[in-house]
Amino acid sequence: MTVELSDAASAPYDPMSQAASGSGPMDQDSFGKDSFLKLLTTQMANQDPLSPSEPTEFISQLAQFTSLEQLVNVNEGLNMLAVTQTAATSAQMVSYVGKEVTFASDSLYLAEQGQAQTLSYELDSAADNVDVQVLNESGDVVRTMKLGGQAVGDQRVEFDGQDDDGNPLPAGMYTLEVSAKNEDGEVGVNTRDKAMVKGVTFKGGFPQLLLEDGRVITLNQVLSVMNGEGQSVAVSEEGDSDVDSTIAAAEQLLNDLTADGDDVFEDIIPDELSIPLELPGDNSDEALDYDAQAE
Repeated sequence: MTVELSDAASAPYDPMSQAASGSGPMDQDSFGKDSFLKLLTTQMANQDPLSPSEPTEFISQLAQFTSLEQLVNVNEGLNMLAVTQTAATSAQMVSYVGKEVTFASDSLYLAEQGQAQTLSYELDSAADNVDVQVLNESGDVVRTMKLGGQAVGDQRVEFDGQDDDGNPLPAGMYTLEVSAKNEDGEVGVNTRDKAMVKGVTFKGGFPQLLLEDGRVITLNQVLSVMNGEGQSVAVSEEGDSDVDSTIAAAEQLLNDLTADGDDVFEDIIPDELSIPLELPGDNSDEALDYDAQAE
């Protein structure tokens, strides 16, 4: 009895070459461990008994598949990590809604005609001459301010919302250009802007902050986050003051009630006065307890 095998059946299966060429009896996207083992055992069962596969070839195939499977597992792990990070970033960005953010940007938005603005930027080193230009949407310079020398660090300049002729600029989007020079040449400048966060958009599959003026920024542009009152710590809706003033008011109240050692209120004043404080960010659901011991 003569057994004839085709070249494809007699040649050992190479999973790496099959994956690289994209050919094979099945789609490479659906090829997995079970498919490989089934194909391998089928090949061994139908190999030429007069010329069986060498053990080294068999071990080589297993090693190649093991490497391929590890790469697939790493890719799946990276995809899962990306999904987890996106979810965490989304939760963090949702907490920014209703707060004012300072972000890296060269844009300047005037909500109203002639609206005054505080321009903010950072100088990498001290400058002898600083010039600020405001450009309209057409790229034309509508206002130039020569500020002279400035120190290194954060700078703030009041802009009256007018052009060089003193006419109020119309509402809209403008571009801020700051040039600074010293004896060594050009000085690096980082421009900034502020706006209230209206919501979070998932444009392009990634979360981005949607500002009240319609602009969209990414999380890595955000430099600082403040609430609507310009405070970094918010209290619960029972009060509008910050943490220090709330604690001070509690201390004053307790002192008034227990003045001159009068214990008439000891039954209605707890030994521990608990003031729930709502913190922004990840600690928004936690409460801080302030202990005020009555003397």
